[in-house]
Amino acid sequence: SYLEPIVQRPELIDSFNFVFSHSEYLSKVLMGNPEYMESLLEVAVKRRSLEASRKELDLMIVRKGTSAAIRIFRRLEEIRLGILLLNGEIDVTDLMRGISTVAEAVLCSLVANHSTALGIAAFGKLGGREIIFNSDLDIVFITLDDPDISDIKDAENLLKMLMSYTKDGVAFKVDTRLRPDGDKGTLVSSIKGISEYYLRSAQP
Repeated sequence: SYLEPIVQRPELIDSFNFVFSHSEYLSKVLMGNPEYMESLLEVAVKRRSLEASRKELDLMIVRKGTSAAIRIFRRLEEIRLGILLLNGEIDVTDLMRGISTVAEAVLCSLVANHSTALGIAAFGKLGGREIIFNSDLDIVFITLDDPDISDIKDAENLLKMLMSYTKDGVAFKVDTRLRPDGDKGTLVSSIKGISEYYLRSAQP
């Protein structure tokens, strides 16, 4: 199955040579799935908005299911952005913003499709829109009112969807320890609870 795209489109060989000689990370991604190989010849869009990314991801979810779609979407976008960087068409800042948009699109789609009450606050590199290849996502789950059992279960399900290992790998590694009281705190916090934590307990 890995040879079929090359037999049908020999021009892929030059693209492979270019990527394999410049990026170990992208090389491993490309070898993970024949579908990624064919993406090398697609027209590269330099900048994709959050809205456009979400639309593309949602279409992929319809075709492939949520679990596969969020993983494949991330890898395809990493290949697209990585090649643009290697070609000198974007700089490192554009790369970080682009990969951050990919993560944001995945989180937005998961919340929209699997929970009516949860929100997500981004911290760390994601909050600063500075994530790179293979970065963890530092996030905190929030609700308008005091969270209940269903909110916590929704958050747990979202984490499982993101971090479970499948044949397409892990979607994202996620760290939720920046929530109030860290590992000892509840997985989901209310906006009021977070506000009080930062005003009274958190250290600069």
